[in-house]
Amino acid sequence: MSYPFTSALQNTPVISGFDGGLVNSEYASYTPGSGTITTTQNGVDDWLIVTISGIGRGDHTVTADSGPGQLTEWTLDGGITDVGIIVGGGLDGPVTSSVASSTIGLTRSMTRDVGNRLFRMRTGIRPETPQAVAAPSYSAKGGAKGGSAKGTDIVTYKTCPWEVYGQIYYTHDDQDAQFTRTPGVVGGPNGGLLMLHPGTKSEIFGGNVGIDYEINKNWAVGFAVSAAKTDIDLGSVGDVDVDSWALIPYVSYYQPSVFGSADFYADLMYAYGDHDYDLSSGGVFGSTDGNTHQLEFTTGLNFRNGGLVHGPYGVVRWIDGEIDAHAFSGGFDTDLESVATQLGYQVSYPVSMGSGTLVPQARVAWEHEFEGDLGTVGGVTLGEVDEDIAVLGTGIGYYLSCGWNVVLDYEARLGSESQSHYVGLKAGYEF
Repeated sequence: MSYPFTSALQNTPVISGFDGGLVNSEYASYTPGSGTITTTQNGVDDWLIVTISGIGRGDHTVTADSGPGQLTEWTLDGGITDVGIIVGGGLDGPVTSSVASSTIGLTRSMTRDVGNRLFRMRTGIRPETPQAVAAPSYSAKGGAKGGSAKGTDIVTYKTCPWEVYGQIYYTHDDQDAQFTRTPGVVGGPNGGLLMLHPGTKSEIFGGNVGIDYEINKNWAVGFAVSAAKTDIDLGSVGDVDVDSWALIPYVSYYQPSVFGSADFYADLMYAYGDHDYDLSSGGVFGSTDGNTHQLEFTTGLNFRNGGLVHGPYGVVRWIDGEIDAHAFSGGFDTDLESVATQLGYQVSYPVSMGSGTLVPQARVAWEHEFEGDLGTVGGVTLGEVDEDIAVLGTGIGYYLSCGWNVVLDYEARLGSESQSHYVGLKAGYEF
């Protein structure tokens, strides 16, 4: 028995002559020659997904016992309330979708709080050390003499305007698969299932080095270079390896006691990223390049209550990029864009310890994505990203007075379709 169908890039497949394709009298029945499948229940969530893979564009005939992506008989063991069919020839779209969404997450991880400058501004600790200098005493004739216990000490500040730092980080990102109902496809009350985005797991290993300069008590500028290697696992669809680097300049502002006793801070960062991709799916291999541009503005307030430093903060982040055409994009370039805002609140508790300060910190925020639709490539829908994300963070830093500092930071991003976990370790030296 042959099963002829047409499978262009994510076009609605047409299946006929499905005799014997799915066999189980308890959960499914079929009418010989009609290619229809019925079930004993009308559920829409628990599907048996039959994937016909390894098929390119064009007309094909797939037989039950030979050829790529051959159909076989399936026996349903229990709990299946509906039966759906995904026709694989259209894996190009899912691969392209994963590359696009993973690149957005990769760009965000590579630039996340470079040098932990935002962590520090939220603590309220400034890169300067108070020093008491004995005031001179005066003789009866008015002449100045050396310092005296009778004099009043003068407090001056030793500034450490330069900092060099290094940072390593790891991110694990997990995205759920996405499907769409396709009317006219065999199976289910609303048609078959068509994959838009495969279940995707990404692991990002990276680091950055940078330098920071305090122009004065309010302004600072910095520059960092970041690099990362990303492994993207698309399950049975394939895998992608990405090598990336980024150039990251930024400028920061801090002003004490702007609103009453509240301190104000702001930061503007730009990043240019370059990415090299190696892709593999269904025995087909390809490679391509891409680039991203990111602009991120952060601002917040610090209130002080006893030893606590706490306050609200907000972030506006824009990411724009392009990935060159590759073996799975149908000859089209892929444009990607993300516009997100974040509103949060943080609590820090600086504790003086000898010549340094230990600061634990906790944060919680809500992030909203305004470009949730990944768009299309060559008319193919690429799926969506989470529009609303809960962002939870915690960390601990230790700052010596004009010397070494170290920060360990963790952040979780939790959405309905995805979740990610970031951990970073930064060491810096001020002089």
